[in-house]
Amino acid sequence: MRKNYFDKIPINKLVEPNMLIHYIGLTFIILGFLFLFGWVQINSAFILAVAISGALFVLGDILQYKIEKSEVKSRKRSNIIAIKTIVLFLSIFSLLALPYISVNIKDELLDKLATVASIVAIGLTILNIGLSHEKVQSDIFDAYQDIIVDIEKKIDDVTQNEVEIPLESDKEKE
Repeated sequence: MRKNYFDKIPINKLVEPNMLIHYIGLTFIILGFLFLFGWVQINSAFILAVAISGALFVLGDILQYKIEKSEVKSRKRSNIIAIKTIVLFLSIFSLLALPYISVNIKDELLDKLATVASIVAIGLTILNIGLSHEKVQSDIFDAYQDIIVDIEKKIDDVTQNEVEIPLESDKEKE
């Protein structure tokens, strides 16, 4: 009987963190529609906090991309990891605490800051999408390179061993 290696993987531990993130995102989508219909009140401080949090989350994702690049040296890599940790902490902090910090800022300035943070968050998101596509393209290119190397090795093996490979036309003659 074939051994199932997947039985050893605790799938719940892989799925649950993703579910939590999905539910948080879904909650914000629902909150947006509730605001649209006037069922909840959202102020500029909350919009600013969400925009800053979103921008920082995406920045953390971009830093993760940098961490995964193999060219970075270990000292530089550990610095990027530390920065990513701080960025993610600030993202959560801004989401959960920033709307409730009492600061005397005029509503006009708060609206302007919220708009700026939202635009920056969208820009970072688009940049992150581009980096993600770049990584996928690089992975595909690497896979093709591996296939080409394997084919070249097989060709070398065949030519060195002088193995005769039957052609399709030879099969038809038989």
